[in-house]
Amino acid sequence: DDVDGGDHGGAGGAGHGRLHAVRRDRHPSKVRHVAPVLLARQVAQLRMHENAVAAGQPKQLHTVRIQAKELRYAIEFFEPAIGPAIAEPLAVVRDLLAHLGAINDARVHLRMLGESREAGLVAAAELYEPALEMTLRRLLNELPALWDAFDQPVWRRQLATAVAVL
Repeated sequence: DDVDGGDHGGAGGAGHGRLHAVRRDRHPSKVRHVAPVLLARQVAQLRMHENAVAAGQPKQLHTVRIQAKELRYAIEFFEPAIGPAIAEPLAVVRDLLAHLGAINDARVHLRMLGESREAGLVAAAELYEPALEMTLRRLLNELPALWDAFDQPVWRRQLATAVAVL
């Protein structure tokens, strides 16, 4: 029944001024109702960035990192209710996130090197920049394997199985 008191059929018609009780089953009210939908939405939103991951552009990968954080936060939020079965899917997201963070750090450090050149620290920048660029290339080359660990049916099944305990 609804709170609006409108005619929803049944004896008495037109509501006869009765205030109907709110049907609690019309809105999700339990973790087991909300968690699967929210987690599926977060996974889908992260998976939409597969082209950015494939392109390997560090600036675009920062957006992927932000979306991965949202997924991690959602999993961590429901972790107490889901239990230990969520540990492995969460570890995959954390690994991906740590790697995306390292890529972002390298990108920021390269930008800072450019600024340090302008500040007269050319020799120091020239010594550090090649090592930093090599680190960034290595991180970008390793990213597809971490993305694949996340973006595969096995990982999604692990997540679904973990959430199924709710």
